[in-house]
Amino acid sequence: MKRILRALDPRLLRFLRYSAASVVSTIVSFATITTAYGVLGWGTRASNIAAFVTGALVAFVINRLWTWSRRESAGMGRDLLRYWAVAIGTALVALGVTTLADRYTRGEGLSHAVRTVIIVAAYFCSYAVTFGVKYLLLDRFVFGDSQRRDRSRAQVENTTRA
Repeated sequence: MKRILRALDPRLLRFLRYSAASVVSTIVSFATITTAYGVLGWGTRASNIAAFVTGALVAFVINRLWTWSRRESAGMGRDLLRYWAVAIGTALVALGVTTLADRYTRGEGLSHAVRTVIIVAAYFCSYAVTFGVKYLLLDRFVFGDSQRRDRSRAQVENTTRA
């Protein structure tokens, strides 16, 4: 398995790792929004915020440490601020979509269980739509600096060996 992963293009491997991190954070977000809205009876705003914060924290840690291999503490604050800017943008999209879904479902006289399914589906559909844009922003705007430095270092090492 390691041999296959090493043979992959580094950009494809990074995207696959980002996708895996997204799956993990999605599971955490799903459990949070389902519990908050469906079980605890929180409103869409509070449920969205809880799901967003738990999922975003998990995603930030996995993406910084594993996907983009940023282990140094230098730049952590910068990475965190930029990450939250991107994450908050996608969270606002999700909040808008779930608020619209909530307004629609309340007017239709649906049961709480059916409304919960619709709200949760709307939440995840909004994140599915923003998935690719978020990856590009994280790669170029948030964590991308270390990748350019790493390529530069590798290039210097290769030229000094020749």
